[in-house]
Amino acid sequence: MVTASYDKTAKIYGLEAGGSWVKKATIVHKDRVRSATFSADGCLVVTACDDNTAQIYGLGKDGLWVKKATVVHDKAVISATFCVDGRHLVTTSEDHKVRITELWKND
Repeated sequence: MVTASYDKTAKIYGLEAGGSWVKKATIVHKDRVRSATFSADGCLVVTACDDNTAQIYGLGKDGLWVKKATVVHDKAVISATFCVDGRHLVTTSEDHKVRITELWKND
């Protein structure tokens, strides 16, 4: 599960064997986070934020979440969504632009 908050963070949680949710990572931005979404395979998370960025985090082989990339707009990012093909990210912004970012493989 991933949450987005006006406290300038997104938090990633994992479900433990006993049924408890445990925080696995905190993604910090400079302004409120509008949304946070997993990729279809659950290995990436993207945030959309009022600090004009979308941050992409990936799940490493060691089980830790690490920052992979940042997509920058001129104004607040309204939404960030992984495409169904798993190869692209679409971001929209208050700058009236849409960015399509090609994602990497095996990284």
